[in-house]
Amino acid sequence: MWKCRSLIGLTLGGLLLVATAPGAEAAPGGTKVSKARTDVDDVGGSYIQPEPVWVPVLPKSGRGRPIFLGLTLRLHPVSERRFEACILAPHVTDWVIVDFNRQPPERPDFDDLDKIRHRITELITASAGRGIFRQIEVMQEHRPVDEASFNLTEMCK
Repeated sequence: MWKCRSLIGLTLGGLLLVATAPGAEAAPGGTKVSKARTDVDDVGGSYIQPEPVWVPVLPKSGRGRPIFLGLTLRLHPVSERRFEACILAPHVTDWVIVDFNRQPPERPDFDDLDKIRHRITELITASAGRGIFRQIEVMQEHRPVDEASFNLTEMCK
């Protein structure tokens, strides 16, 4: 009987740790993010920044092994569609990875940021629908999330 109670206590303790860990991330100012996505309108911020996306890029000749290069995306939701944008944001990374693995760009095309931005914007618009994101930023370097958009980004992961 004692072993059974200990096992239950350990299991419940483990569940409590698992249940409270996600979504309780500390913001740069030290505050906690623990709101549900349905409360997205109560959170400030102008964009959602998913984790960096690593995509295959072929050498200039198109032959040889691809290298993987990172992209940073910032998704600026339409004010009236923030909830839908928050729900769709985690899928954006998957859409980009699948698309780039199906058809990896050659290095000169990857270096042309306008081409990459157009490709990703078209992909996201076709997958998410029009009117969800008012702007999609694509950067070839990592930029930290600013304090104003940190909570929105964390909520929509």
